[in-house]
Amino acid sequence: MTPHHGHHGDHVNFILRGEIRSREHVCPAGTHIMLEYGDLFGPWVAGPEGAELYGFVAAEGGSGGSAYPGDANLWSRWLEEHGAVSVPVPMPMRMPPWWLAKLASGNVTNWVEE
Repeated sequence: MTPHHGHHGDHVNFILRGEIRSREHVCPAGTHIMLEYGDLFGPWVAGPEGAELYGFVAAEGGSGGSAYPGDANLWSRWLEEHGAVSVPVPMPMRMPPWWLAKLASGNVTNWVEE
């Protein structure tokens, strides 16, 4: 499951296996989803067999300052409808040096290691 959110950059998702479902759509394997900068999408849930996606964000597409939240009430209702609870995802154990530098310095990206 993923909440209603967006990214600071164009965002492409391609469903490789399984499917994802929103209130309005079922996106099976082979579906291409193109989201432009500023688009919000979700919430969605993987289908009964799960889902494998290939995703690309034309920007710093991770969480934190490069993703922005959507409608928190919509996400709460979605979780309730699916009998689920929201669990924070831990930060990755390995991150590229430029991302670590960004986290350490605030909003400034340091593209070289010192």
